[in-house]
Amino acid sequence: MSGKPASARTDADSARRKAPREPVGKRLGRMVRTQELVLGVLHELLRAEGTGVDPAISDALAQIGSFLGCDRTYVMQVRNGDRVDNTHEWCAEGIEPMQAMLQDVPLDMISYWLPPFMRRDPVRITSVNRLPASREERAILQQQGIQSLLVVPMLDGNELRGFVGFDTVRSRRIFLQSEVYLLQSAADVIMSVLQRRASEAAAREAQAALRAGQAFLQSILDTTGSGIVALDGQGRIIFANEEADQILARLERPESQSTGAAEFLSHFFQRVQAEDTEVRDVNHVVETRDGERCVLSVNAAPVRDGTGQAARVVCSFIDLTREDSIRNALQSALTDAHQLAYVDPLTGLPNRRALVEDLEAMITDERPGEQWFTLLSIDVDGMRGINELHGMRRGDYFLLELAKRLQGLAPEGARFGRTAGDEFVVILPAAHPDEAAAISAGNQLGDLVRDAAREPVRVGVGSISATTSVAVVPFSRSRDADSVLNKAGIANRVAKAEGGDRTKVFAPALRRLLVARAQLDADLQGALERDEFCLFFEPQVEASPAGLSTIGYEALIRWQHPVRGLLPPSEFIPHAEETGLVAAIDDWVLRSACTQIRTWDAQGLGQGLTLSLNISSARFVAPGFPAAVEATLDASGVDPARLRFELTESCLLQDAAAAAHIMGRLKELGISLALDDFGSGFSSLRYLHDLPVDVLKIDRAFIGNLWESGRNPAIIRSILSLGESLRLKVITEGVETEPQLEWLIANGGTLFQGYYFGRPRPPRDLDLTRPG
Repeated sequence: MSGKPASARTDADSARRKAPREPVGKRLGRMVRTQELVLGVLHELLRAEGTGVDPAISDALAQIGSFLGCDRTYVMQVRNGDRVDNTHEWCAEGIEPMQAMLQDVPLDMISYWLPPFMRRDPVRITSVNRLPASREERAILQQQGIQSLLVVPMLDGNELRGFVGFDTVRSRRIFLQSEVYLLQSAADVIMSVLQRRASEAAAREAQAALRAGQAFLQSILDTTGSGIVALDGQGRIIFANEEADQILARLERPESQSTGAAEFLSHFFQRVQAEDTEVRDVNHVVETRDGERCVLSVNAAPVRDGTGQAARVVCSFIDLTREDSIRNALQSALTDAHQLAYVDPLTGLPNRRALVEDLEAMITDERPGEQWFTLLSIDVDGMRGINELHGMRRGDYFLLELAKRLQGLAPEGARFGRTAGDEFVVILPAAHPDEAAAISAGNQLGDLVRDAAREPVRVGVGSISATTSVAVVPFSRSRDADSVLNKAGIANRVAKAEGGDRTKVFAPALRRLLVARAQLDADLQGALERDEFCLFFEPQVEASPAGLSTIGYEALIRWQHPVRGLLPPSEFIPHAEETGLVAAIDDWVLRSACTQIRTWDAQGLGQGLTLSLNISSARFVAPGFPAAVEATLDASGVDPARLRFELTESCLLQDAAAAAHIMGRLKELGISLALDDFGSGFSSLRYLHDLPVDVLKIDRAFIGNLWESGRNPAIIRSILSLGESLRLKVITEGVETEPQLEWLIANGGTLFQGYYFGRPRPPRDLDLTRPG
């Protein structure tokens, strides 16, 4: 049995059947010419050394690629075991280079290629556009305009070092097996040359490091500001740094004098030898050759050999008469440190300390009459999830680019800075006669900030989008800076707790609200351990000629709070998302849903019913989510086809390619996927082409005011028609009246959910003995 993926074998076999066969003589001639070319190129490549290796590899790629009619050839090398970089590339004339884009690419983007690579098999894709949508590499290959490709691995034993790729962009191409053998040889030679160069470079680096270490040590000794001298067992100087040479040179006296460098060193050498211990911070007065008195602060210590005997003595000393110079140098260093203390190292913007001082200056400035100013605090929503999904380095790059974008929005004279990891502050310069005018100015800028933040930031081969929570705080000179920033923090936290992507003006009531939320957060911390959560179930109904029947339920979490009673998810899920508890809650919901299905099965109830579960974006993008789901399914024994995960657009906004990979893994487990609140986001439609979605759920807002809004009926008809065209199921949420249901059925709707069919209820209140 072939080790190649079935999709790749089918694609190649189909293309071979359709392609006209060349005459045998012509094929043999082409094979011979290919062999001669490749062997000649490899011979030249093996002769390359040092700085000639990279040009030789580029020349080899160009010759082979041009001869085979490829449009792009390249070498990708594995870095740190989980990333690949494009290190060498050749492109035919008129073909766009991709080397800059293909840096720091996650290795799991080509997970389908790894098994054949480890068997030393190539990967041949005759038609990229015919790859299944679940294949994570499809999007990145299409982004490069690739139609066909051949990639051959570079293996070092059982370790993948990289691969060599041959792409066609302008047309499709079938790579012959004879060509594959030769190109694999080319990949082996390229890897050999790269490893040889790496080994030689490592040896050179080791030698350079040794020399650098010695030079570094010498530089340390020469720049300490202390004189350092080493004496052998007879008291002779065997080492002296520059400072020691300078100080000792000043001590040299005519033969008739009683003091000098030799006597000074001999004194401390003999003292250490006699006492066999260290000498610490002894002030020793000597005279210089000019007759001036000089005070040296001296330390001396024995250096013992393998037997413990004092074989040598090290002596260090400082000229205390140079204290003024030292004090000046210290003052200069403190000045530099003071400047650094006011600058954010990532963005180069003013930091919190600088902004606090600016605020204090505005507040204490003497001005006639009461004047109001405005401070905006901007907090990126979901920054933790961005760092978890993309990594800290890409997260920092996103913040840097976002800072540049937001700084461009600040009016002239405004003070813009970064106060914390994902928090920025703008202090507007304009003075207003009253508080309302200051608030209005803040709201206007807040709207611009939130719009600008939603625009994707391109990072590597993907992009990052985010929303922001903006706090607006009006202040006058009667307030202190800490109070203003504290109010901004309160308004920010309330805005995030309400879902983010909003502007919140500080008001005293927010403080009380935040205190209540803090108490709720504290209660939430132990809710899982105290087993205070439970599941309610809302029916999902299908209309058919036989009538209405229940086909499944949406599982909705509730919190049985010990004081406040039964709480809906809107009361605590935002808190859980802020504190990071939402992932643990999602896992609990999955386990509980599986337990409920097993209970129904044991009772002979609910056969064939599907349970829909809401998955938060934080849990969806967390590392290892599909593996955790698989482990839960294995432990419970539940058929995955009984489960449907409902995802919101926020799960997909940050990285569509990564989302497609995760969704593909979930589909492989047998779980169906629904796109929740469809139609409410600004970019939902573009996901349907690439993401393996099974169900669209029309947002309840469209049916809630069906006849009040002239557009809503047209939107619902369009979504129903779109679902039918794409062979997707469409569930309309929020059905509450019989006229709504009749209109939906008349316009092609078949699947519904809403209070008309029943409110969410606990399992004991469900009647599963009836089919519908």
